[in-house]
Amino acid sequence: MLKKIFQWDFWARFFFKLFLLTFPLQVQTLLYKADWFSGQFNYFVAFFLTASEVFLFLAFVFWAINMFWLQPTKEAPILPNRWGDLLLTALAVLVFWSLLSVFWAGDKTLALLYALRWLEFGLIVFLLGQEVLKRETVLTWLFWGIFAQVLIGLGQYLRQSDLGLVWLGEPRLGADYLNIAKIDLGGERILRSYGTFAHANVFGGVLFLCLTLLIKGLEKQNYLKYAHFLVIFLVGLLISFSRSAWLAFFIFLTTLWAMKAVRFNWRQLLLTMVLLTFVMVVFSLDQVILSRILNFSMASWDERLIFSSLARNMIGENYLLGVGAGNFVQAMPLYDWQNLSPWLFQPVHNFLLLAITELGLPGILLWLTVGAALFQMAIFCQHRKPVSERFSAKAWLGLLSGLILLLLLDHYFYTIWAGQAMLAVLMGILLMEYRERQRQLAE
Repeated sequence: MLKKIFQWDFWARFFFKLFLLTFPLQVQTLLYKADWFSGQFNYFVAFFLTASEVFLFLAFVFWAINMFWLQPTKEAPILPNRWGDLLLTALAVLVFWSLLSVFWAGDKTLALLYALRWLEFGLIVFLLGQEVLKRETVLTWLFWGIFAQVLIGLGQYLRQSDLGLVWLGEPRLGADYLNIAKIDLGGERILRSYGTFAHANVFGGVLFLCLTLLIKGLEKQNYLKYAHFLVIFLVGLLISFSRSAWLAFFIFLTTLWAMKAVRFNWRQLLLTMVLLTFVMVVFSLDQVILSRILNFSMASWDERLIFSSLARNMIGENYLLGVGAGNFVQAMPLYDWQNLSPWLFQPVHNFLLLAITELGLPGILLWLTVGAALFQMAIFCQHRKPVSERFSAKAWLGLLSGLILLLLLDHYFYTIWAGQAMLAVLMGILLMEYRERQRQLAE
């Protein structure tokens, strides 16, 4: 052990593990706050530096020192060809274009900071593609971090308030607080669980991705080993009360069924359902879930339509270059034809609309290229797969199909660091599996 701590790659792995554990935490410091016309603070015209970003930067520094300084004669690892190269190239160009947008953005400081965050996004994908950690290690540290988030979220649901974990970045929560996600159940307000995420929808979206990654890798021989993750992630998905995440999970399962990829092991299924039913009864989740499904508020949908209309107005005048990275909300007052209330100044709830609004046609084309590369890598992973591994390969297509829905219904994978980090980790894991499949076919 003493020998390991003097090796640079040990520290690269150590800090990347810390990044995986801490990216859901809002342990952060305010670096920049733009002047806001209403005089109130707006999260989306400010920039916070999080602890997980520091860990990511340190992981990259130690990896680079080990790779290019201490081992200059070592052959560089073979980079993925075709779709893997296309993914990394598109992300690199996207970072470059985001940096260029500083020149025409309304708030140049904000544009620069958000462009650098896309650089961090690319670094996550790159480091995972370079296998700074093994895939199984990445998933283990990721799952334990989210496991802790669900325990925090469960405590919030039971107390109907935050747990006082301010030092972990937990937001102040309460069923009677303004601008806090809650459910109206017969006149009673029920707090939705946040974990330490910025919003309950982010909590639900991250849980959807972790849950599908877990199901994708489940095999008969390791079901009991990961059963605790499966049940707790399902509970977390439920107490987020995120209908978009629920629908994405339904699309995931439907896609697997349509591709005839679902393999039921009735003992495993029965055990999971018994445990899940027990949890729902103990914590009285059944009525709340039913109310959430049946009672659809048009107010949320109307707000999304307003944001979409504003985005289309922005695109009409800035379709070529966009308004600049991170500048959507900053530009909204110029298009405030509806006299929006201050709390309604937030990004359009659509990843693709947000991309074209901020980065113009080049930005949306680059993101579509990233999406095409991801789907092609997922398809490639099925190529000549053994029967025992075909479910895992097809599950990627179901996962990406559910992800598309979340991208079309919300913005947190674009604007909030925890969402961005989770999306980048997902891309990196797929890139790792793509490279592994290439090596298998080459042998």
